[in-house]
Amino acid sequence: MPIKESVTIDEVITILNRALEKDRGAISELMLDHKVVCNEELAEDETIQVGRKTRSDNSENIVGVLGLLNGLFGVNDGEHGTHYGAIAARVDGKEGIIKSFTRLDHEKFVIKPIACKGK
Repeated sequence: MPIKESVTIDEVITILNRALEKDRGAISELMLDHKVVCNEELAEDETIQVGRKTRSDNSENIVGVLGLLNGLFGVNDGEHGTHYGAIAARVDGKEGIIKSFTRLDHEKFVIKPIACKGK
């Protein structure tokens, strides 16, 4: 397959779900457990999504793969100035694994599953 100059949100979600089907444990660990501390300049980027990790003694900015991917497509302003990206991970809280990646419907603020192979 040749290199693409552009991709859609749905294409990225399809690729993420394909990777998830091939190795759910690895992709879940990569996306959920591997976030790194980042500086304030990255935290203030207009589209890259950065979280906060707060402990009793300090608070740090953290960024992960999904925050970077969402940065490709911009953000939608939510209530109270909160910014939401286009791609969300549906996580099984009991098992701590990603069930699927979905497109966030900002109009209704519900997730719409994107069909993936075998589902």
